[in-house]
Amino acid sequence: MKIKDKLIYFIEYSWLFILLLFASLVYTNQKMISLFFNSDGVASVLLFKDLLIEHGHYKDWAIPSVTQFFPGMPICALIFLTVKNIYLYFLTVIWVTIIAMYFAIKLIYSQYFPTRKSTFCALMVITGMFLLAFTGRPPYNILLLAFYHVEEFIAGLFLLGIQINLVNKDKLTYKDYILVAFSTLIAFGCSLSDLLFFVQFASPIFFTYSLFFLTKRISFFRYLLFSSPIILSSIAGLFTLECFIANYSLSNYLSHPSLAKISFSTISAQSIVLLKTFKTSSNYFVRVIYSIFYSTLILTIGARIFTKNKENIKNSIKKMSFLILFIFLSIFFTIGSIFCLTDVNYVIDRYMFPLFYFPFLFFFIPIAYLNSKLLNSKIFLYFTAAVFLYTIITLLAYTNRSNFKIHMSYYPQYVRCIDKSLRGYGHNGIAQYWDANLITALSLENVKVVPVINSLYTFPWLININKFKDPVNFIIIDMPHKDYNPFILDENLVYSLYGTPKKIVICKKKKILIYSRVIKLR
Repeated sequence: MKIKDKLIYFIEYSWLFILLLFASLVYTNQKMISLFFNSDGVASVLLFKDLLIEHGHYKDWAIPSVTQFFPGMPICALIFLTVKNIYLYFLTVIWVTIIAMYFAIKLIYSQYFPTRKSTFCALMVITGMFLLAFTGRPPYNILLLAFYHVEEFIAGLFLLGIQINLVNKDKLTYKDYILVAFSTLIAFGCSLSDLLFFVQFASPIFFTYSLFFLTKRISFFRYLLFSSPIILSSIAGLFTLECFIANYSLSNYLSHPSLAKISFSTISAQSIVLLKTFKTSSNYFVRVIYSIFYSTLILTIGARIFTKNKENIKNSIKKMSFLILFIFLSIFFTIGSIFCLTDVNYVIDRYMFPLFYFPFLFFFIPIAYLNSKLLNSKIFLYFTAAVFLYTIITLLAYTNRSNFKIHMSYYPQYVRCIDKSLRGYGHNGIAQYWDANLITALSLENVKVVPVINSLYTFPWLININKFKDPVNFIIIDMPHKDYNPFILDENLVYSLYGTPKKIVICKKKKILIYSRVIKLR
């Protein structure tokens, strides 16, 4: 191995180590701890514990939307079984996410640049994405979470890299056919796990190949070989999905999306919310990145149309055209799918990763096409060094904050108080949804809490419904609060239904009503 190659590997691994270190410090500082520890966030941990340790059955789980069968569930389950600690589980998931996304992006960049450039470009764009995530800015902070569409998005990036590699091959080898088979597996598994994969990756890739075939850029055989397995396996995954969700259907969760429901008023309402979401999810720096990226894409298209260098077109048209078409189709389908969900509550930033992430992830590719000399100049090396130094300085500044402190565990005071108050009493109870899973996951005394709505009826959401059969002898309610919260339990209704508790304990902003008898859930 050449000395120059060894230096590149050293820089690559050192840079990744710094990113992992940065993520570890941000997480253990616990300034963003609520991002991870909430009832939605810990549901996956409770699922793994129920299935792998307590011998529960998946079909007993009420899972409203994303099932995460592939690749999230097997990877995260393995992490959970390895670390066996909920606090370290979330940190390990962050590490795996950073590494996986880096290599997915490096695979794509390696289709356009040599090793050194692809390495440096991938390191810079991943650094930019995760520095935004470390500040807590949505939707970039979602990159730090498990089971929020991130795993399928990363798998989609790997699929895109494979397709860009295949589309430019002059001759196919047996390894290429293996890649086709692997693409089929990715498309099926991810579509089985997440409807967004079909919208954001499978459909755009299929239509990109279709446009290539119609414009005679690939043969009919290659069109069928590359596109058919992806779209057909993806559709098969979507139809199979309903067979695995026993207690909820995706259609019900999404309020039965339909083209027939779309009207001018719904499109107008969705557009307003979309613009507000875009505004709140970006600052001046992010908008500059967006402006440069999308402007460069448009200029790239113009350069392809009006260029006189036919040899340049011949050598690079497939790879560059494939990426440009994919980007625009993915964003178009993502936004279009939102308009099919006529309820404005579904205009959520985590459903629109292509719109927010692609300008960062693919930033250098169209720029390099317009000015191929730029990435060969010393300016590019200086810029790479500047980004690296900025990362180091930001890391040092973060650790030098007066309120910076590393915490090696997470055991909130109110959970500690609940554990202590229930000693000598039963450990099964009820609470509102945003308390139930979290208390169950964090309790060190095996306290198990199931969610109910404010009228005290059971709320089967992200839980094994058999848990509602367990005897209940305490109720957790919130102390009076100025802000309206539809989840807060009605204390007067509790007393009217179950009478006066034997013991009342105040734990921070929670009131624990402990009964000496078993309470029957409604």
